[in-house]
Amino acid sequence: PDIKSLGILYSEEFNGHRVREVEKLLPPIGFEVKSHPLKGRSLEDSLRRILDEVDALWVIPDPFLLKDKAQVKLLLRISQEERKPLITSIPVLVKLGAALAIYPNGNTIGQQAAFLVEELLESHAPTTKTTYPAGSNTILNLKTIRTLKIPYNKEALPSINQVVE
Repeated sequence: PDIKSLGILYSEEFNGHRVREVEKLLPPIGFEVKSHPLKGRSLEDSLRRILDEVDALWVIPDPFLLKDKAQVKLLLRISQEERKPLITSIPVLVKLGAALAIYPNGNTIGQQAAFLVEELLESHAPTTKTTYPAGSNTILNLKTIRTLKIPYNKEALPSINQVVE
């Protein structure tokens, strides 16, 4: 799909530092990021406001955003009403109606952890504070994609780890 702008709703306390990092990383690769901290207005108002400004909402693991089933249902309902896809790193949300999840591959994380332990045991300090996963998995909710009438490349479907229909 032609997604050029991503919205992020978040709690400053838990994810402010991560969102600021994303705001630096995504523009150089062609994505505009609009972020709004969750404070002072209802989730529904915040959702509708940010979805007016972006092509998709990136749902990050945030204890205020995803505090209960009612809020998750609200996210999914408003996404459908506004015809804007939800993208996440939480696979279960795709099974509930989000459009796409991209999440770390557990085997790769294990290999990276083993490498870091080996480095530490050899008395080598890690070169960075954060190590990002080298591999990822993807789940696509084709039913949601079709409902939202989002164009997609059928030839790319074999590269998706799991397709929900």
